[in-house]
Amino acid sequence: MNQLPVPGRDTVYVWTGRATGDQRELTRRLLRRAGSALLGRPEAGIGVERTPGGRPEVRADDGRRLPVSVSHVDAVVVVAARAGGPVGVDVERRRPLPATALARRWYAPDEADWLAARDETGRVLDFLRLWTAKEA
Repeated sequence: MNQLPVPGRDTVYVWTGRATGDQRELTRRLLRRAGSALLGRPEAGIGVERTPGGRPEVRADDGRRLPVSVSHVDAVVVVAARAGGPVGVDVERRRPLPATALARRWYAPDEADWLAARDETGRVLDFLRLWTAKEA
């Protein structure tokens, strides 16, 4: 890991990759890399499991566990983790969509009003930014 933790701060680490084949294999590789970096074990000593709720979890061969978050779209896979506990991540593809109508359906009224007042040229991106923050 090339990042250095900030003293007194709980750092969130993010690993990304683009699958050229099996997306599941890339996901497992990124999860093992996250576990190795944050649990201080070689990747060979890292396993990937699912919690009873279905969320992925990384387990070291010494029994320590690391909650992780995974998101993927198209061929892109993103894994986020932090030593201090659960964290969330979401990734979405930029695409045309009815941002205001979707916001009126899924967001709180003040959020939908904020989005509707945004400049139309950036409204879809603003919708996706808020969506991914909420999903994470």
